[in-house]
Amino acid sequence: MTDLTIKTVEKIMGVLERLVKVKITVDGLQQIESRPTLFVINHFTRAETLIVPYVIYKHTSDKVRSLADYRLFHGRLGKFLRNVGVVSTKSVVRDRTIIGDLMTGRSNWIIYPEGLMIKNKKVLNKKKIALSTPSGIGPPHTGAALLALKSEIYKKQYLAAVKSGDEEKIRWFKRWLNISDIEELSPKNIAIVPVTISYYPLRPGPNILKNLVATVFGNLPVRVQEELEIEGNLMLKKSDMNIHFGTPIDVERFAAVYSVANACLKPLVNSATGTNVVLKRIGSNFTSKFMHQVYNNIEINIDHLFCAGLCMSKHQVISREDFHRALFLTACRLRADGSYRLHRSLLDDLIELIGGDKHQPTEEIQNLAYNLRIIDNVNGQFAVNKARLDAPYNFHLIRKENPIKVIANELEPLSDVMKILGQFVNMRAAKLRSKVAEVVTKIDLDLYRRDREAYCTATICKPLSIGSPFFLNAGRGSTGIVLAHGLLSAPAEVRPLADFLYSCGFSVYGPRLRGHGTLPSNLNDVTWQSWYHSFLRGYTVVRNYCDRVVLGGFSTGGVVALLAASRIRTNVDGVFVINPPIDLGSVGARKFYAMASWNSLLSKLKIRDKNQFYIEHSPEYPDINYDRIYLNAVSELKKLMKGARRLIAKVEAPTLIIHSTGDKSVDPESSMQIYANITHQNKCIEVIDSDRHVIIRDQGSDRVFNIVAQFADRIHQGILFDSTVPASN
Repeated sequence: MTDLTIKTVEKIMGVLERLVKVKITVDGLQQIESRPTLFVINHFTRAETLIVPYVIYKHTSDKVRSLADYRLFHGRLGKFLRNVGVVSTKSVVRDRTIIGDLMTGRSNWIIYPEGLMIKNKKVLNKKKIALSTPSGIGPPHTGAALLALKSEIYKKQYLAAVKSGDEEKIRWFKRWLNISDIEELSPKNIAIVPVTISYYPLRPGPNILKNLVATVFGNLPVRVQEELEIEGNLMLKKSDMNIHFGTPIDVERFAAVYSVANACLKPLVNSATGTNVVLKRIGSNFTSKFMHQVYNNIEINIDHLFCAGLCMSKHQVISREDFHRALFLTACRLRADGSYRLHRSLLDDLIELIGGDKHQPTEEIQNLAYNLRIIDNVNGQFAVNKARLDAPYNFHLIRKENPIKVIANELEPLSDVMKILGQFVNMRAAKLRSKVAEVVTKIDLDLYRRDREAYCTATICKPLSIGSPFFLNAGRGSTGIVLAHGLLSAPAEVRPLADFLYSCGFSVYGPRLRGHGTLPSNLNDVTWQSWYHSFLRGYTVVRNYCDRVVLGGFSTGGVVALLAASRIRTNVDGVFVINPPIDLGSVGARKFYAMASWNSLLSKLKIRDKNQFYIEHSPEYPDINYDRIYLNAVSELKKLMKGARRLIAKVEAPTLIIHSTGDKSVDPESSMQIYANITHQNKCIEVIDSDRHVIIRDQGSDRVFNIVAQFADRIHQGILFDSTVPASN
């Protein structure tokens, strides 16, 4: 490959990078030392043959060559391919070129041992590596292993010939492998590097590339249409392509085995026959070794778990919620193990998957399964069409007609993952719910401990009990309550109310909204979504223990409860909020206005350290609350309230609003705004005659406690109430 050609490739890739929306991530390449290397790669799209060599060159400056189908070597395209070092699969000098390059280190090489694009991702047969292709079921090609072995063996033989002075053999090596002198041989051992390419998501459907080509060329062959559809969506829509470079395998290890075995067989069989038998056997074992690494290094994503879960289920009808619980528990197990490569769809907070809200990544693959009639929604349950899921498909069309099976097939080689997934998918519903509640409770406590370790010092931090989330479990079947604290506070703020409700027979979970209960600076690194997810964890625990769930919160915690109720909707039985602010205008302190204005100015000036700004304040309960508020907290509060205002009309549960008449922190008018915007007919406001904001503690709190308990009891008994607003309001 000439420098001029490299520049041409760089220009082409530069144009493609501007057009292509796929996000390419590369890992493991830094561990590859500089030595003659043969990269062996799984093959799923045609674009890989251009992208992978460019990625290697871009990251290492190493020129890498590859093979291409002989039918491409015509006209300008053929000339271009030859210029960039690509060799035809039918070239008479193919093998000797590869061997010579590896012996000398002139160029590294890429080979796709599968021999063609494995569109069905079916690479196992009876638990052994075997490809299912139009030509039948069989192992990957051993050509890559044999070429690497021969390169290492010939190098030894060449050196031995030089040492013994065998001029005839030396001339043969020089002529056949295009090696001018022994000095050209690389002193380093040859390595095979398994490379795994993973894509997410795989979605068939129309795209601009397919439409453009069809417009220009008219009717296209079905196979061409399929490839344009699949690869067009992968490359031109927002998708992820991960290229993982696995652990290099030293070819010398296998070449040494060959030498020993060959020496043992030499007296027993014909020399040429014995050599071929040994070489083929070692090549086969070598191929199995590096292909095992290729197939086991996929980046696991949520689609893998969903699709394989459908295949692993022993039931044709599965509860949608229980299926999501099984996916969640599998993801948690894989994350805890730490030895699997996980896509961000499994590393992000997955609480929305089981917290009653919509988890967008799962919704997408779920909708695809609906559209393909792999599953049907029957009263909140998945009716799995096993016959359609497992039906035989045309190899070249399966990516379009049954991508669910393709995605499931890709996970199949990871037998441990499949076993874990199968256990959870087929677990009894009651046990599954208990396990989810147990895991989520642990996650919540672990997050708190992690935040304390990150932000607290030995002498400066709130006591452990102040910020710890808690669950008061009154037993299965009871009505459960999720009760959130306010901004700058901690779960201890609502604990007296929680204890009272528990004494009335209700289960109560008090979540810690992330960033609270440690040090004020913790609020620099959280978002309103973090608070919302904290609340969902509490909801998830209660939902998995109790028949009915009531969401509630004090001050900002009430806003979070309203947001959750508007998004979870039908799985919420009641909502209560106490002195909730609905916008910054309802927050009495002028400092919030000032900080919000300051935040806007800093954003316009693009000042990155805006989160370092804070002001001091004197909380009503300094043992629980923070004594300073950071700019980031005000900014996130503003976003939270905006989201709640936009969705509040979607609350579909009986709602209780409590506010104090003389609240100096939150304008009582905020409660009236919330009341007016809730469209559910069962809603009421209770007014507390007090000038305090924190009316859930100390003086006068008993009345608030009784109002909330009576409301929860009505929900428990299924008794509705009329919409009421006190005349004074």
